[in-house]
Amino acid sequence: GGNKVTIIAFVFMALGIYLLYSGPNTGIFFQINLGLLIGIGLGGTAISVQIGEVGRHFPSSTRSMAVGIVVAMASIGYFFSPIYTKFALTEYGWEKTLETFLYFIIFGMFVAIFLRPVKKTESEKNNNRKTHDQSISEALKEAFNHRGFILLTVGFFVCGFNITLVSAHIPGYIQERGFEVWTGFAILSLIGLFNVFGTLSFGYLSGKYSKKILL
Repeated sequence: GGNKVTIIAFVFMALGIYLLYSGPNTGIFFQINLGLLIGIGLGGTAISVQIGEVGRHFPSSTRSMAVGIVVAMASIGYFFSPIYTKFALTEYGWEKTLETFLYFIIFGMFVAIFLRPVKKTESEKNNNRKTHDQSISEALKEAFNHRGFILLTVGFFVCGFNITLVSAHIPGYIQERGFEVWTGFAILSLIGLFNVFGTLSFGYLSGKYSKKILL
């Protein structure tokens, strides 16, 4: 179930953030906390699991709009996060800033309880049993034999690569060019803000037009 996966992932992320500001957090411990624990946490909380779980609750006619709303809410968080981060770093320092984010993650754990799976009919349960009989290698082989899966995965790679590149390097690059520190955070917030409009718009349009043409 998506709720269990989300809660477990949040636990990994919470542990990584807690250790970052409370220690040990230098050398290899920094890489374990930020790269491994928070990395695993992001794998289970960075929208993909959640939109899949939410999408199952809606018919195909309204599923795209439902998914668009979920992603738009995440984008609102992306909008406020850089603004708050800049404020908190200036006022309280990095340890207190990380501690505050830990509280948000704990709140997310409680919210994730309500991300309940769809109740399945008997025929769907039987189909699930057949799917569960697949090994991981068989499932991966089936997926990579599907052209649409490969193209979508490559598309997500490009998306994730660019977002991570921008998020990691824009603040530093902006300062090197002589702009104020807050400018880099403002750029990241604007990306989140316009992503709200983009996801809602294309969520609505995807229910009316070909998703392939929209892409």
